[in-house]
Amino acid sequence: MTFVKKYIKKNNLINLLIFLISELICFSITSIHLIEYDKQKIYLPAITIVQLFYFIPILLVSFHFFLSQKTEKKLLTYATFFLIFYSIILHFFIKQLAMLFTSSSGILNFVQYSAKIYLIALPLTAFEIWGIQKGIFEKTWLVLLFKIILFIFITFIFKFLFGLKGILYSWSLCEFFYIFLFFIKNKACIRS
Repeated sequence: MTFVKKYIKKNNLINLLIFLISELICFSITSIHLIEYDKQKIYLPAITIVQLFYFIPILLVSFHFFLSQKTEKKLLTYATFFLIFYSIILHFFIKQLAMLFTSSSGILNFVQYSAKIYLIALPLTAFEIWGIQKGIFEKTWLVLLFKIILFIFITFIFKFLFGLKGILYSWSLCEFFYIFLFFIKNKACIRS
């Protein structure tokens, strides 16, 4: 492997790790906002379970992108279909899977409710990971910092306007907005 390929591979791994850390930071922001509503100790354990089920496929897809030798187009296609399939499975079986962690009916009901909202944007994550791997953005850490700031802003506004539902919907809205910006940047890269 040449020096340039080693440098690119190391840079891609660092960018993917920064991406995973940014997702964990956003998860923490959601949890912090839920504390205000969690008088019965239901919401935080429930959202932690949902975030675990959200993070596992992101982790798998990230390292698949990093380790695979397939073409970018195939990787993106496989990752998108995997995340769509995974989201559909979770949509129908999240309550049964959450029973592995708790037997509290309140937590299970909120897991089922919040997962349907939280997992709306999961398949879009494949495009984020692909963009990071491809190097669409010159400074990935800066873009992910923007995403975190955007998420804080959207969560604050939606929490103020819609309460608990606003906190949950802010995750998907931020992902959709971020992907919209990603496609604008990707289109600019293709033209130049």
